[in-house]
Amino acid sequence: MAHFASIRGAEKFIKFDYGSDDNLKIYGKRNPPEINLKDIKDMPRTALFVGEKDDLAHPEAGRWLKD
Repeated sequence: MAHFASIRGAEKFIKFDYGSDDNLKIYGKRNPPEINLKDIKDMPRTALFVGEKDDLAHPEAGRWLKD
């Protein structure tokens, strides 16, 4: 949930944000790097479940992720 909270509203997937000082030590830069979803290959079947009353993932977010 901490990772989810750190990326919520970012409109992109990024690695965990440890804070600028620790990010610098871990990633070599102050901000966590973006995860390119197109680089993820050979995934077994994946399902996305979102709903109109879902507080964590609105259907628009599901469409964005699917695309």
